[in-house]
Amino acid sequence: MLAFHEIVHRVVRCHPLLPVDKTVQFRHMVILLNKFQDAWGQSVADLWNTASYRVIADGGLHCYHRAKSYQLKMPDVICGDFDSVSKGILNQYMTKGIKLVHLTDESETDFTKSVRMVDVKIKDKMIDCNTIFALGSHAGRPDHTLAIYHTLYKFRNPYLPIFFLSEDETCTWIINETEIRLDDDFKKYWCGIIPAFGRVERVNTTGFKYNIINEPMQSGLLISTSNKFDRNMVEIETSGPLLFMMGRLDQEICN
Repeated sequence: MLAFHEIVHRVVRCHPLLPVDKTVQFRHMVILLNKFQDAWGQSVADLWNTASYRVIADGGLHCYHRAKSYQLKMPDVICGDFDSVSKGILNQYMTKGIKLVHLTDESETDFTKSVRMVDVKIKDKMIDCNTIFALGSHAGRPDHTLAIYHTLYKFRNPYLPIFFLSEDETCTWIINETEIRLDDDFKKYWCGIIPAFGRVERVNTTGFKYNIINEPMQSGLLISTSNKFDRNMVEIETSGPLLFMMGRLDQEICN
């Protein structure tokens, strides 16, 4: 099993602000979504507890409630239409003074509504944050997965990246030009570079097992899956947004 702190560590190191301006301090917030059941560990608890702002979306409250043993800090807000959370548990947190925000738009997912809410607060400088981590699950549902990608794309911002950490121990985010730094165990990871949002006219990569050399990428033309890191720093140049995902290979594949 991949310790989440390994993925988080690598994600932090490829933050678009940090290589450019060494004075920029890493400040993150966390959104806890439904179905993030079994992936709690100390690394995820630390990610939650060190966040500058903590949001629970609807049924994510059950996941939080079951993780009491990790001594998690209280959320700043619980939001959603509250159709996936029991009234009994919701009332427990209401009596503790946790703010509830009722988001009723049924045309959007809990993830989209949560990001929209915090995006406004960040722009209004009500939250001091330059990175969003969303903890959730693909739940074995391709339609849910596509909805996650939709939200990542809808709120894409190179200066406020959103990293989706799934309970299957993968990380997905939108990239423009970026570099990713890894440690000496870089061969333990798989990755994919997907033109999920339309044609990208030029992509150039270095440091991967299978590099793309100044080529266009498009579904039906060229995508990069089952790729690997060939060294501990990779670079991606792209003329448009790409979906990047990574996770850890099975032990027998690494050897």
